Amino acid sequence: MKASLDDVYLFMLVVRHGGFSAAAQAAGLQRSRVSRRIQALEQSLGCELLVRTTRQISLTEQGARFFDEVNQPLMSIGQSIRAVRTSQKEFEGRLKIAITAPLIGFELFTKIIDEYSESHPGIAFDIVQRHESADLKQEGIDLQVQPDSLPVKDDGYIQQTFLDVRCSAYATEAYIEKYGLPKTLPDLYSHSLMVSRYVASLLPDDLPLKVCSDELRLIFSLAVQGMGIAILPDRLVSGTTGHTNLYKIALEKPMPSIRLTLVYPTREYMPERTRVMLSLINKHFKQVKI
Repeated sequence: MKASLDDVYLFMLVVRHGGFSAAAQAAGLQRSRVSRRIQALEQSLGCELLVRTTRQISLTEQGARFFDEVNQPLMSIGQSIRAVRTSQKEFEGRLKIAITAPLIGFELFTKIIDEYSESHPGIAFDIVQRHESADLKQEGIDLQVQPDSLPVKDDGYIQQTFLDVRCSAYATEAYIEKYGLPKTLPDLYSHSLMVSRYVASLLPDDLPLKVCSDELRLIFSLAVQGMGIAILPDRLVSGTTGHTNLYKIALEKPMPSIRLTLVYPTREYMPERTRVMLSLINKHFKQVKI
């Protein structure tokens, strides 16, 4: 018969609290159940641990020796448990976020990190660029922001849609004067088209692309230089429209939007520092179209 660690813990409670009734109350159990478990522990060890009288309990010689042997390890375990529980609520250490390169340029992400840092200066951010869905648990990533077109690495991860990014076609007036103004999606087949990889996944497979890149800023710069028609998030262009000569092309049908999702390993055991970041993202992006 093997000794149960649960029974060892109850034995420690009986000794520390000086009796079965107090130990039972501390453990949330009936006194009779605690008594039976201590008897089972004694049977598994093959010796008597406690001397029981009507008024009090005392340790036998073997009981005192056993208490000395297990007391410190169990105290260390208890401290470790408290430390882990506390760390789940602390705002110290690192918050690791994976994000695709095209999304890093959005100013709202900068505002969120700034607000978070102001409230919780003890948190250091580890922002990594990931073009594919990450194995969050394996890589120690707390949160990933990605388009929903990317399959989640683990079916057990939580995926939450939080924003649709509206995109439009943009080109310089000089380009349009030279190559003509497209009015429909089929018209784009005869133009030099520049898109992000995620937008490309939403377009017809046979649509010829001059440039396909994860770097939205590169596509933006090429469009400003008159290299072709770029499909870009409206918010990205609107923030710099006054400094560029880009013209928004009104196609017959709107360009597809990119739907952004938040992916995190678990909802039940989420650290408080991650939960606060999720709340900030949802607050800032709620009902926002970019």
